[in-house]
Amino acid sequence: RWNSYFDALVKVESFLTKNRDNLAIAFDHFKLKKLTVLEEEFLREYIKIMKPLTEALDVFQNEEKMSAGCVLPVLTILKEKIAEFKEDRNIIHCTPLVNCLSDGIEKRFQSFFLNSDLRLASISDPRFKLSWLTKEQKPEYVKLLEKEVKRCVSNLANESIEGEDTATASLSETASQPRKNSRFLNGLKWKASAELGEVDRYVNDGYGILEDLNRYQTIKQIFIQYNSAMPSSAACERLFSVASLIFVPKRTNLSDANFDRLVFLKQNGTCSRNWKTSPSKT
Repeated sequence: RWNSYFDALVKVESFLTKNRDNLAIAFDHFKLKKLTVLEEEFLREYIKIMKPLTEALDVFQNEEKMSAGCVLPVLTILKEKIAEFKEDRNIIHCTPLVNCLSDGIEKRFQSFFLNSDLRLASISDPRFKLSWLTKEQKPEYVKLLEKEVKRCVSNLANESIEGEDTATASLSETASQPRKNSRFLNGLKWKASAELGEVDRYVNDGYGILEDLNRYQTIKQIFIQYNSAMPSSAACERLFSVASLIFVPKRTNLSDANFDRLVFLKQNGTCSRNWKTSPSKT
């Protein structure tokens, strides 16, 4: 895998810096030509430039603390680091690599920054909020969050009204008239609660942890809605390895339901066998 190749280069660079004699012995043992001064310089530059990319990939592939809200902040930091390399006069041999990375990231991910779902996923995450944005960008994103909060509040108001309609459906029209007026005003109450400044309080509350969302119920709903998806397939890799022979050309016509059952049974096969062999405690 690519990251293993990079880790190997990092280890070689470490030997060049701290343990050059042992590296020379290894080269002699395998009858390899020793690195020239230019090759060593190139290796150090390559590792320096590629390190931010590998760190970004590690973040994306995290199986526990990863969500869609991490995508834009991580890409922003990565773009900033690559831009710094463009201004670094100490980089001599790998200038084409810097330009290639910059152009590639821009071409591949520029559209991500125009995606409202990803924007909301990031700013509704208390670990990021607006920290990754420029001063000029922040007002636009605050307005986007305010608009989404109002939409959620409006939906909640409608659901509340519909719930009361169902509960009072058996009452007579005359008896239910006052309650209709009350239900109509309910929407104003929901709207008023949204205008109390939940977005302002959230934005000015500083950066924190996910548990902080319990103080902002509407924004918490937005976070759950837009951060449920995973931006990387890393969390699914174990599923594919567990599936093994289930993923074969002869079984391409499996329905989703049958596939789920087969993977579930295979994954729990060991537990089932243990249940059969172990005595019951009940």
